Amino acid sequence: MFINTLKKKAATKKKTILFPEYDDPRILKAAHTLSKESLLTPVLVFPKEPKKKFPHPILVIDNHPSLSLYANELVKIRKKKGLTLQQAKEWLKDPIVFGIMALSQGEADGLLSGAKHPTADTLRPALQILKTEKGTKTASSFFFMIKEKEVLLFADCALNVDPNPEELAEIALTTARSAKNFG
Repeated sequence: MFINTLKKKAATKKKTILFPEYDDPRILKAAHTLSKESLLTPVLVFPKEPKKKFPHPILVIDNHPSLSLYANELVKIRKKKGLTLQQAKEWLKDPIVFGIMALSQGEADGLLSGAKHPTADTLRPALQILKTEKGTKTASSFFFMIKEKEVLLFADCALNVDPNPEELAEIALTTARSAKNFG
């Protein structure tokens, strides 16, 4: 029932989700399935123009019209860390970083990564560019476990190795908010 409810919500919202792991067959299959079921619009992110055609929309980094804008915005976001324009352009060659920057500029509603890359490769640029929600000090993660009719959220099994009591409390509260948001 939970999955059906999520599918219904997704179908009515029809969000655009970026898939920067364009060369993983599992990702391509997932994008195809999600599109076929009309749950979302998958957009594959490629560093260069692909040699073959894809049935989904694609973003190509090296000829994207907003590449200069993204580089300048990235410098603004990371100027306290000393990021130069040249470094920003180099960093944007990474499809995950580029996708997160596109997300930050409102070009998509979400990004799916982690099938091929370690969690850190997705979270690091997300935290550097998007930051955490205002008022949130501790970034955390959760996943759903579904057993028959029971839906459980397991919080922070990947991000915070040894949280202190204050961090645990914040993780519990943000996970509870997420559970409420997912119904």
